[in-house]
Amino acid sequence: MSARCPHCGALLPDTRDGCCPECRSLLDDPLPTFSEVEGLAGLSNEEIYWELRNGGKFVVYHYCVSVIVLSFFRDSQVHFIRSNESAVWMGMKYTLLSALLGWWGVPFGPILTIIAIVINLCGGRNVTPPNQGVLDA
Repeated sequence: MSARCPHCGALLPDTRDGCCPECRSLLDDPLPTFSEVEGLAGLSNEEIYWELRNGGKFVVYHYCVSVIVLSFFRDSQVHFIRSNESAVWMGMKYTLLSALLGWWGVPFGPILTIIAIVINLCGGRNVTPPNQGVLDA
């Protein structure tokens, strides 16, 4: 039986490298705990399940910061976006950070900045587990 990616649930090929072919997450990265997810404070398990069934999702945003010849392309912490919230608006601080500080690295600053801004303006990267059984832990 083939293994599944712990981040997105995609089937992993028998011969694999250290990354998932679907979401490109490192397979050795631990999954975040609920205390590390922004937006879950004060929600019960029932409220989280209700939100997920009605369009809520877990999202990671990207940002780029550059200094002359160094460009850093990083992920934010995981954010929980409720069904009535805008994922684009919640990631605007990372988009603005990239727009202000990402361009200045040569040669990759502008490239990585554009990638980060496009991903964030599309609502970030959805990292919601494919089945809610994962959330029982």
